[in-house]
Amino acid sequence: MMRGKLGGTHVETEKPGYTGMGYVTGFTGSFFGVTVMAQSCVERKARLKIRYCSPDGDVKKKILVNDVQLCPPGVAPDTYDKLFTIPKSEDWAVFDVGLIDLKVGENYIRFYNGWGGDNILVDCIELEQAD
Repeated sequence: MMRGKLGGTHVETEKPGYTGMGYVTGFTGSFFGVTVMAQSCVERKARLKIRYCSPDGDVKKKILVNDVQLCPPGVAPDTYDKLFTIPKSEDWAVFDVGLIDLKVGENYIRFYNGWGGDNILVDCIELEQAD
């Protein structure tokens, strides 16, 4: 089961091709984002994917899983701002974040801006079983 919470962002339906009831947009202010909760019956690894559209260009976002900031490939773990660069896409695309660890019970995934930010449209956050 997954459910979410918006933080400064909002849901729209103008761009066709989204998969649910709408997509999240408005990632323009500092720390604006979306948090989703995913429940797991067992500890496991999962592949985290974000279905998005970014027609105005590449965007940089932070991703937390259970309050731990994920580190993009090629970024030193001790770097303060661990920003994922999500490439420009005029149409809906999928960004593969990589493998994450899920614990038993509720797991919180937060996708958000650091200080300020560029807008992006987020259709859904997907978890695929990896083990």
